[in-house]
Amino acid sequence: MISSIKNMGKFQILRLMHSFRSQRLLSAVAVLILLANLCQFLLVIPFGNYTLSPPFHVNINSIILMSLGNSELSSNESQSTSIDSVDSALDEEARSEEVTSGRELSTDEVPNVGTSNRTEYKAVQEGLKTEFGSVEQRRNQKTFMGNDSGEIRNGVHSVSNYLTSGLLLPKHRSAESKEKVKKKSNKVIIPISKMKASMLQGSSSSNSERPKQLSVLDKKLLNARIQIEDAPIIRDAPKIYASLFRNYSTFIRSYELMEQMLRVYIYKEGQKPIFHYPYLGGVYTSEGWFMELLERNKQYVVRDPRKAHLFYLPFSSRRLRSVCYDQHIPYYGDVEIHLENYVQSIATKYNFWNRTKGADHFLVACHDWALNFTRKSLKGCIRAVCNANPIQGFEIGKDISLPSTMVRGANPLEDIGGIHPSERHILAFFAGKMHGRVRRILLKHWYNKTTDMMIFGPLGHDDRGAARYREFMKSSKYCICARGNNVYSPRVIESINHECVPVIISDNYVPPLFDIFEWESFAVFVPEEDIPNLRNILLSIPESKYIEMHNRVKLVQKHFLWHKNPVKYDIFHMILHSIWHRRVFQV
Repeated sequence: MISSIKNMGKFQILRLMHSFRSQRLLSAVAVLILLANLCQFLLVIPFGNYTLSPPFHVNINSIILMSLGNSELSSNESQSTSIDSVDSALDEEARSEEVTSGRELSTDEVPNVGTSNRTEYKAVQEGLKTEFGSVEQRRNQKTFMGNDSGEIRNGVHSVSNYLTSGLLLPKHRSAESKEKVKKKSNKVIIPISKMKASMLQGSSSSNSERPKQLSVLDKKLLNARIQIEDAPIIRDAPKIYASLFRNYSTFIRSYELMEQMLRVYIYKEGQKPIFHYPYLGGVYTSEGWFMELLERNKQYVVRDPRKAHLFYLPFSSRRLRSVCYDQHIPYYGDVEIHLENYVQSIATKYNFWNRTKGADHFLVACHDWALNFTRKSLKGCIRAVCNANPIQGFEIGKDISLPSTMVRGANPLEDIGGIHPSERHILAFFAGKMHGRVRRILLKHWYNKTTDMMIFGPLGHDDRGAARYREFMKSSKYCICARGNNVYSPRVIESINHECVPVIISDNYVPPLFDIFEWESFAVFVPEEDIPNLRNILLSIPESKYIEMHNRVKLVQKHFLWHKNPVKYDIFHMILHSIWHRRVFQV
């Protein structure tokens, strides 16, 4: 019997375990697992590119309890997660990243955060089921793929759901094959210069599904593109300001044409809290503020979709993850299904999506997972995302790097700015939680090593800690923006807001609004592998060069500020402009 188990494929094992419902079969499984443990030195079960090394445990306690009749959970209860628990966990996750000093915000400081979310999520569940089907219905309708652990079809869980206590180890390989694996595992790093080339190439080629015949609006966009490309050189612009932009003259002309021409249609379809309900707190603030400001905008938004150049998909990636995420389906299963059903609904009701396969549609999403759960049905859209990592699917030249920003209260302009460069006596500053490998390496090399390198963990969870954090930023020449679990960090924009030169330590990160700004003119990029040499790198920058960068940071600051009522060239308009610019150069 053990031999037969050993020869079974991973999917047969999963389906067998998934179908064991009776007490007798569950008891048999428990016996088999106990036998497998007794034979742990003989039994090695292959799973694709991995082997399960003894001891072999497959939720053994749960299975034994179920076989004895002690489990009181129904199958429905065991396969679903309550909205309360998921939302509570997501609130904690957001609050852990909300303030880079480690301070948590009070509910009063962060709009739309708190117990009201849990109430509204409960109330909306029946509506979601009515519009898109229940979780189980959606799960059974679709076929989705997992990661290396194998396929997941019709709700069959991945091997990782069952093998909770086993140890996954690589198969035994020869020395030669190990060397090949080592070479393959080398990290791919895309330098800034290559990102520039990719951006120019992507902008100059069409990413759009070309319609059979150009519409009147398409022809107007084509004419706008010609005007931008032929924009007259602005010769009276201050040299230092012009140096902030990749091409100041074309940017000014493009922005002018956006103000004159751009019309956006916002789909009315979709229910709260996922759609039309911005989340305004935490590190995902950008997507919420953009939705809030665009939905009440009268200059660009039109009610007639036939007049629109662009179509906005008004969903909150943070709320989508909170409402639809199911722990029993690995990765992005139900989230992807929800978006796919939404796309199908608007594609059926309107003909605009099918005309270009979504190329004239856009989304703004700041959640870590946004790249992944938009990679299928929404891949053709213009995606403005915070986690701008080309290794994970961010398309330079089509997608837009969305700034990750923090708004700590009702007034987004509260407590910005810093002291004069001559009074900044701290060379470099960092404080934050130890998310990810890079920050741990940073503290290992620079915590408490020199008096001019202020490198800390969290500074505290109270107002005093937050105040210390801001004062350090205002008093430092350089602010370290080390990546966490993902490439982006709100520290980049925080540094700019406090007039501290950003030092970005995050390989493969495409900086915010990379298509517009010459980031190398006001920020320092340090490869992750050069962290041990960080101080020497910063000290090697001449004082005159630092002063230039500091002055540019002060000038670029206005482009990364939110306003309750948007003003020209602020962050709302800069994001909208990048989306407009992408669409113009697709036609």
